[in-house]
Amino acid sequence: MLPWRTLQLQLLFFRGTAAKFCTLPIGDSIAQADSAHASWRVPLWKHLVDYYEDSAEVLFTGSMVNHFGEEPGTVHPQADYKQKRFPPNHEGHWGWEANQILDGCSTCQDESSGSGNIDQWLEEYDKICIPDCVLINLGTNDMARGDAAENVVAELGDIMNRVRRKFTGSDLTFLIATFRYSSLVSALWKAFGTEEMAYARVHVVDLQTGFHKGLTSDGLHPNAYGENWMADRWFEAVLRHCIKDENATFVKRYVPGGEVSASKRSPAWHIWILPVTLITALIPCFRM
Repeated sequence: MLPWRTLQLQLLFFRGTAAKFCTLPIGDSIAQADSAHASWRVPLWKHLVDYYEDSAEVLFTGSMVNHFGEEPGTVHPQADYKQKRFPPNHEGHWGWEANQILDGCSTCQDESSGSGNIDQWLEEYDKICIPDCVLINLGTNDMARGDAAENVVAELGDIMNRVRRKFTGSDLTFLIATFRYSSLVSALWKAFGTEEMAYARVHVVDLQTGFHKGLTSDGLHPNAYGENWMADRWFEAVLRHCIKDENATFVKRYVPGGEVSASKRSPAWHIWILPVTLITALIPCFRM
């Protein structure tokens, strides 16, 4: 029997060069990122590019392309990777709550965080690609403003239902992140971390355990290390639940104290410079 990875690539090949893997990121500031940060979407995309190589086009969909603080509709610049251009679309809205994703944000003053609501955005997604995997990172703004965790859970369920109704017949998988508020984390696991939900292709992704202030730029939003850390967690879940390749291995983009490339670590020759220099300097002291 062919290994799943080999079989999957062959199936993609026979589907032709139009094969795509499409991700829809829905969230708040951590999904959007400000103009000074790349967002976790970039290292996640690099993981997917490494995985699929040239067997499928890796795309994101969403109504947004700019980061917070930028002119709406302005594509935030990102470096190419392996001669591929980063797909900029997303549904991250800085400062928004889950209920505002559903109904729009009438109180949001900064237009760079977006406008409209999920029903309007859904009409445009398939112009880019039909989602295979929906990544949801919402709820912290709701909790910070005094909403109940149960209300957030119900609103997230409503968001998923609306996406499902739009893409009836598609093989959609939803990944919902836990982050920051313990009461919300518990409510998310209780509502969505069950076998019944797994059967319905809804899974919880732990972005809470192990995340610390050293991974942030301001105590909350991830810095470059934090973005890599989150991307690793997201990619593990995407591999397992969306791509369904539990045997795949990958090099994590975050390591404590530094970053590594997706393919190999940089040579560590610089580590030896100081010891060799010291030894060379001490040799004359031991000559008879």
